[in-house]
Amino acid sequence: MAGGTGRCQRDQIDASPGEVCGPPSNAHILSFILRGEARHRLWFDDHAITDGVLPDRSVAIVPAGIRPRAVSVEPILLTHVYLPHSYLSGKAAELGWHRRAGSLEIINPDYRPDEALISLCQCLSAALPAIDTLGRLYAESLAAALALRLLQNWSNVAPSAAPCVRGGLAPWQLRRACDMMESQPDQDIGLEMLASVAGVSPSHFSRAFKQSTGVPPFRWLLGRKVIRAKQLLLDPHKSLAEVALAVGFAAQP
Repeated sequence: MAGGTGRCQRDQIDASPGEVCGPPSNAHILSFILRGEARHRLWFDDHAITDGVLPDRSVAIVPAGIRPRAVSVEPILLTHVYLPHSYLSGKAAELGWHRRAGSLEIINPDYRPDEALISLCQCLSAALPAIDTLGRLYAESLAAALALRLLQNWSNVAPSAAPCVRGGLAPWQLRRACDMMESQPDQDIGLEMLASVAGVSPSHFSRAFKQSTGVPPFRWLLGRKVIRAKQLLLDPHKSLAEVALAVGFAAQP
């Protein structure tokens, strides 16, 4: 795998014509086509899923626990993003969503267009290898958005009731979260850490923080880092590398 947050991983495959088999995984595999329209056959546990020309920018989900087998007639460029079932299930529970029948499952996993899902996959795929530079908050926010999209459009769960409108964070919650980010600019702070100091779930924290500040947590933190970097750059004795490390960037700006 090229990278991961502890929850999501990704790889990119420039597949030559032929057959590809894989073992069952404990993660749902989001397989999306980056380039090319090719005739493609796909089986899940020997059950035929698709046999035809796959449109460009389409996506399929290989559910966790399924053994996939694919035959491609022409070369095709694919990216796979792995989302653990435990993470997806945890997000459903965190949101208070119920299952329509049985356990949480992925439904209609055949290749089909989903521009929002593909955009999230591409952003997350680009973020994971550079997580030290972009920050854990950014990758975790993308992973949470990706999980929500799967739950909404590709799963057998649904909200238990009409969503209620919630306000932002209480002043003390916002202060604690902001203090943590400002006091540890060089640390890799995650969404769960911030939600914990505010005493709420990560999903609620993300929504409430944006409502309180107008921006997601990772954008707020990035803005503070940029302000701090500008202040440090006024010191002629500090190099770009020293400034980058002091504000938590892994590379020189």
